[in-house]
Amino acid sequence: MGKVAVISGGSSGIGLALAKMMVADHFSVALLARDQVKLENSKTELESLAPDDVRILSIPVDVSNESKVIKAMNLVLDTWGKIDWLVTSAGFSSPGYFEEQDSSTFRKTFDINFFGTMFCIRHALPSMKKRKIGNIVLVSSGAGLVGIFGSSSYSASKFALTGLAEVLRSECKPFRITVSIAYPPDTDTPMMQNVADKKPWETKLLMGQGGIFTAEQVARSIYRGARRGKFAITTGRQLWLVKRLKSLIYPYIFKSFDKKIKKGKQE
Repeated sequence: MGKVAVISGGSSGIGLALAKMMVADHFSVALLARDQVKLENSKTELESLAPDDVRILSIPVDVSNESKVIKAMNLVLDTWGKIDWLVTSAGFSSPGYFEEQDSSTFRKTFDINFFGTMFCIRHALPSMKKRKIGNIVLVSSGAGLVGIFGSSSYSASKFALTGLAEVLRSECKPFRITVSIAYPPDTDTPMMQNVADKKPWETKLLMGQGGIFTAEQVARSIYRGARRGKFAITTGRQLWLVKRLKSLIYPYIFKSFDKKIKKGKQE
């Protein structure tokens, strides 16, 4: 059979956009997400686009629950016998001032963004190592490159993914498994829309400076970069510069943020 992809957070946004591209390339795809209604709708949409040799699985699962992730991965392996690609795009964000966010917010954010990613990789990796082939794509965020005002829990969880990805890149290389980490810019997704009204005014002021991208634009960039074996994948010139010149331009980024917020307060 053709290649098999597992995509967490695959019922909407970047995950669904990636699924459409992979289906067009004759991947059979397993979508993992919490909302069963969205999952079934996305499955139906993908099936309408899929070539005859492609199959779609929709698996309702909360990726922060390791036992449920294990069952999901076992279902994929029982159905298709392999996992060629794993994309971890499930995410959660709850913006707000640091001192106003309780510990439960940080725990939930890390449970989904970090541990949800780690659980998926941990239970897909053994089958990849056994076959000595595979692609793993961790979806971080531009907020995983630069800490954004009002995003303390989200940025921290996304920064943590970089450390995980860097270690995995080295450990997986002998098994011919390619590891990539993507840093999407501001993207028009359901998650972005859901938190729009919760963001502090300073966050709204700073966000979108590089423009708002569509999920399709970001997915295309991620898919192209991962197929080429690229480790760090950015979309748009602004994040490319941040990633490329990180240590050199950080002082200027922080100065720019501070200046904008100070000006916003005066207005």
